[in-house]
Amino acid sequence: MEKNTSTEIGIKYKVIPIKQTEFILIPTAVVEGYSVGDIFYSDQIYRTATYPEQLTKEDYLIENIHNIEDLKKIYDYPEANFLIDYFFCEEQDYFLYLQIKENKIVSHKLSTKIFSSQNSKETYLKLQDQPALVLNQDALSKLLSITDLEKIKKELERYNHSLAYFKSLTESDAATKVVVENGTISLIETDARIIETPNVVVTKTNAQNVVDSSVSVTGLVKYISERVFGHDKELKLLAATIIMNYNSTPEFGTEPILIAGPTGTGKTETIKAASAYLNVPFIEINTPDLVPQGIRGASLESYLNSLKTLCNGDLTRAEKAFVYLDEFDKLGKSDLDIKTSVKEILLKFLEGGPFIVDERLSSYTFNTTMLNKICSGAFQELFEKPKKIGFGATEQSDMQFSRQKITDAEYYGKELVTRISCIIPYLPLTREEQKRVILESKISKYLQKKKRYKKQFNIDFILEDDFIDGLLDQLAKSDQSMRDLNNRLLEYLALPEYEILANPQSYKRLILTRDTLDNPNKFKLM
Repeated sequence: MEKNTSTEIGIKYKVIPIKQTEFILIPTAVVEGYSVGDIFYSDQIYRTATYPEQLTKEDYLIENIHNIEDLKKIYDYPEANFLIDYFFCEEQDYFLYLQIKENKIVSHKLSTKIFSSQNSKETYLKLQDQPALVLNQDALSKLLSITDLEKIKKELERYNHSLAYFKSLTESDAATKVVVENGTISLIETDARIIETPNVVVTKTNAQNVVDSSVSVTGLVKYISERVFGHDKELKLLAATIIMNYNSTPEFGTEPILIAGPTGTGKTETIKAASAYLNVPFIEINTPDLVPQGIRGASLESYLNSLKTLCNGDLTRAEKAFVYLDEFDKLGKSDLDIKTSVKEILLKFLEGGPFIVDERLSSYTFNTTMLNKICSGAFQELFEKPKKIGFGATEQSDMQFSRQKITDAEYYGKELVTRISCIIPYLPLTREEQKRVILESKISKYLQKKKRYKKQFNIDFILEDDFIDGLLDQLAKSDQSMRDLNNRLLEYLALPEYEILANPQSYKRLILTRDTLDNPNKFKLM
């Protein structure tokens, strides 16, 4: 019998703690059900790896959640039962390595196959500048086969001590990788050299050419699509370019990206999500305000210096960051001489290369070759027959993207525009997609408040449909974004929160209705 297309499929993972802030999740089964927030309902109730405390309290977690339609699109095959089995078979070749950083979970998806080919039991390496342990299939099987709790604890303590040893090597000898075979260190790679151990032949590798196996294009698409809705096809194209940039080298550089679309379609949130997934820095630039270096105001070089400061002075990390040039289209329409100079600077910036940054009494070189450069703006004239530009433009058929109009509209000279090979249109969200942003997105303030009210006050928080429709109508009239929607929702919660705090344990439910939009005093606390 064919599965219901709304059915969701998730992978059930066994949680194995490595240390207090590090965990390995091993796939054990495929589970059918449906998810609401961080809960996955099946024959049992499971949690997802959303909050750090869930890693320490749950024996099993559900991750890699897809519905049947997702799987059909991913594998291009119509038969659901086969897809579920095939999906699980593929996921068994991977495990999740999770770290808790600043009370957030950072996840890395790693393949067991790449390490089993080395015939190694344990591989210690740096992932996103942090020490990590990867076990091959044999080591994982051995760990799972231990039934005595005390023996498991001793094995995990050994891993913990080994990680501490690897960290000391990282700090003293700039170690980047340690391979252990049957309890004996067989290889140590460093930034500068390879240390060979007896009876082991080692081939030196160029660390810059090694593809990071902890990230994937499908993982990036999934991470973004849980936060931004309405751009499934565009996300795949965008994610492919971002991952190619992430795994590139100075020899090949990175490809600039341009995202064109109305306010409120999720352009900024897309890049912020990509930055979070890849664990690289993000800085946003208001492009129309840029001035040439040496003139009073914000220059591109001053932003690059701020980026270095954001990275605690780590120039190497800063040079791989996301630089988000917001309202890029507005600068293109300016014909002021000073803005013409900025356009010439941006041409050099998009090509990639060294920039001299003056920092008070000294200066240094910032190489922009490996930066992720993302230009963004409404670019209204790039869309045919626009009825409305903004959050309220609900019919995607009203706008048809035309790349040719980039040149025709004369935002910039052709020389600059041709530097941007990846151009992605973000069409306006439909009303249904706008509602999904409120009710399903992982960046939704409604869901965050809903979880907090339930956890801290045991209060159910409900938005009635007419409240949501009215809120979206308000935003449509003012061409505001999702960030404005979240802020406006918080305004309506100020008075209810006062009542909840002033009268603890007095209420079980908070409801906002259409009347609340007209009068913030009209809310239901029961």
